[in-house]
Amino acid sequence: MSADVLTIDESAIRLMANLEQHYAGWLQAERIVAPGRLTWKTVAEKEYLYRIVDGAGNGRSLGPRDPGTEAKYEEWVAAKSQAVSLQNRMLIEGAQYRSMRLPTLPAFAGEALRQLDIAGQLGNNGVLVVGTNALTAYAIEAQRRFDTTLTATEDFDLTWTGSSTMLNGR
Repeated sequence: MSADVLTIDESAIRLMANLEQHYAGWLQAERIVAPGRLTWKTVAEKEYLYRIVDGAGNGRSLGPRDPGTEAKYEEWVAAKSQAVSLQNRMLIEGAQYRSMRLPTLPAFAGEALRQLDIAGQLGNNGVLVVGTNALTAYAIEAQRRFDTTLTATEDFDLTWTGSSTMLNGR
């Protein structure tokens, strides 16, 4: 196994710190937005706030229009705006990250990890990355570039931490 030196200079450290901060903000906003879009529906001449969960318009009522549901709707609108803004920013930073040739995960693994993180199941709350995909994190910490044949597998290994939240949803 060869390990070339991975140069992580101040600009790379700054970029990784910015990405981490922007991801944390995006994640917080996405957890508000992800369960479905919010919209007002009129039923029997009364407005209700609904969370729409699919493309067919199915959803469930969150209650009649009142200060509480209006605040919930405004929070959702603000979170949606923040999520879009931060996602656009991270797309630019991601391009910079790749141009610095810093270690990356395959796209399918990144998407799986994002979904687990949104659901609150990543890390000590449920699952950890193991196997060859964990080498990405190790490479950054060790400041070494591992042989690409080590990470060329098409599998993605996770391990369950034993947290009960995955079993009972809390």
